[in-house]
Amino acid sequence: MKHLITALLMLLIPACSSIQHYQYSSHSYGVLHQAFIGEELYRIHRERDLPNVFGRADVWGGKVNEGMSELRFMGLTDEGEIIFGVTEIDILSNESVFTRYGVGQSNTTINPQGTQAVTTHIPAPEADVMHLPSTVQITFDPAREVLILRDVSVEIVEVQDSMVSYILHEN
Repeated sequence: MKHLITALLMLLIPACSSIQHYQYSSHSYGVLHQAFIGEELYRIHRERDLPNVFGRADVWGGKVNEGMSELRFMGLTDEGEIIFGVTEIDILSNESVFTRYGVGQSNTTINPQGTQAVTTHIPAPEADVMHLPSTVQITFDPAREVLILRDVSVEIVEVQDSMVSYILHEN
């Protein structure tokens, strides 16, 4: 039995890949888009692989949320600059397979006479998750043409009073 467990572990450990980070955009890159006042130009969702006991990626494909970025068109200033609303939410988390799938313990003790058993259950640890939100308004001169942000660059194609045309590029 011990050799079987060892053989299984030898097969599983190399199968675990390193932790990867992922991001998904609500809008396509390299395509002309339009946004009206109050509309989202893009939203990026970020996540990473759930770490296993060896610090590698969870074999079941679990993911940990790392936050999001969002850009909204808020209108124009009197000088013709674009007003954007930028929201960033960073999520710090120590979530792992232990906190996600619940690896708790149970201890059973029997009194010396053997007449009474006491079982104590120690639950799995809970993950510490901290949300760090930030929302700001920025102004941008459309003559500069490209607004470079954390995850994307926004190429401004056309600006009207209530609408902006743009192309997203991945950074």
